[in-house]
Amino acid sequence: MKKSILISLAALVAFAFSCTPEPTLSVSPTTLSAGPEAGSNAVNVTANNAWTAKSSDGWIHISTASGEAGEGRVSFTYDANASSDERTGTITISSASLSQTVTLTQAQADKMIVAGSDQNFGPEGGNFSVKVQSNVSYSVEITGGTDWVTRSTTKGLAESTESFTVAPNEGYDTRTCEITFSGAGTKHTIKVTQGQTDALILDSDAEYTVSWKGGTFTVELKSNVGCKAFVVEGESWISRKDTKALEEYQFAFEVDKNEGKKAREGRIEFRDVSGNKTVSVTVIQHSKPYIKVTPESISFEKEGGEATLSIDSNTGFTVEIPADADWLSGRPDGDAAYIFTAGENTASATRSATVRIISDDDGDIFAEVLVVQRGPTQTLRFNFTGQKLTLPTILGANVSGKTNWGDDSSEKNYPSVMNKEYKKQGTYPVTIVFYGGIGVKFTGVTGIDEIDLSSF
Repeated sequence: MKKSILISLAALVAFAFSCTPEPTLSVSPTTLSAGPEAGSNAVNVTANNAWTAKSSDGWIHISTASGEAGEGRVSFTYDANASSDERTGTITISSASLSQTVTLTQAQADKMIVAGSDQNFGPEGGNFSVKVQSNVSYSVEITGGTDWVTRSTTKGLAESTESFTVAPNEGYDTRTCEITFSGAGTKHTIKVTQGQTDALILDSDAEYTVSWKGGTFTVELKSNVGCKAFVVEGESWISRKDTKALEEYQFAFEVDKNEGKKAREGRIEFRDVSGNKTVSVTVIQHSKPYIKVTPESISFEKEGGEATLSIDSNTGFTVEIPADADWLSGRPDGDAAYIFTAGENTASATRSATVRIISDDDGDIFAEVLVVQRGPTQTLRFNFTGQKLTLPTILGANVSGKTNWGDDSSEKNYPSVMNKEYKKQGTYPVTIVFYGGIGVKFTGVTGIDEIDLSSF
């Protein structure tokens, strides 16, 4: 009887083992994708046994790591992907003798790295390059300089070099532009600055001619680099006057008188503040005009004729005969002489004209030459009371005559002899017969009365 009971227990155990179900495990989904930013997700688990979940990567964090038989969920979080490469991680879910793998693929972070800094160029221009690393497409935009900065490459690669050409700056101002690289939600801007063309421009005459009397003149210039003036020739007679210096420069200069007989020349240089640019002007000053005439007066006889006036001068001149002296004419004889012609004087008196020699340079009168033509014989009569007589002066060019002293004596050489001492005090009728007189001067003469001036 005991033996029968033991056989029954063994059969019961064998039956129990023969009824245990096979383990089952179902996971859904088994592949997941995520953006580069941090986030969370979950997968569904169905198993007929208890289960556990484990991450194989440190950037995937399991929130629900185990569960009982039945339906459940594996929740997890993942970190942001800061790299420029895509990455893959796995979660392994195990139950009894079974396991399933869930694959999570996380996108890379969009990145654009621009290795470039602000650029500075001289007016001659040039080239420069900017290295761009990007895992997305990007754009390049030139702002404010498309006419002088050009892009040499246009295709964006995983790692590319963007090359640019800066054209020469022929203008007189510094110019700037910006190059903007846009991609991966970011912008990188490079500033390009190009220097001006340095200029020093003479905006007025390059030569100034000044009268011997001196004077002032103003030189105008334009410069974008400053300007200074230096008198390099003519320092002793050219001096700068203070003026207000603007962007358009004005420099005033004063020239002293030239008392010499020769013209002189000076030079003024204008330099920018760095001394790289130079322009110059020339200053020419005439010599002081001078003239020497020979003779200083001209006398014609009544019959007229020709007379030559010699003229020594260092400048041009004009001979001016008074308009009312229609009896007198003239003509040049070469560069240093002038010939006057007078017709016969049929008038009742001597006639005269003052001829002027005028500078062509400034209109000044160089000299005055008295031209006299004798008329009929002239007579000056007067009574003298006293003992020592000084004759009056008869005015005119080349006056000549004879004096009757009134004491039965005479003198042929008037005006060479102008004084007479009588033997005794008395009253004497004096007569002077002469030619060429145009007036009488009685300065310093005493003792004379009853004067006859009818010949004048």
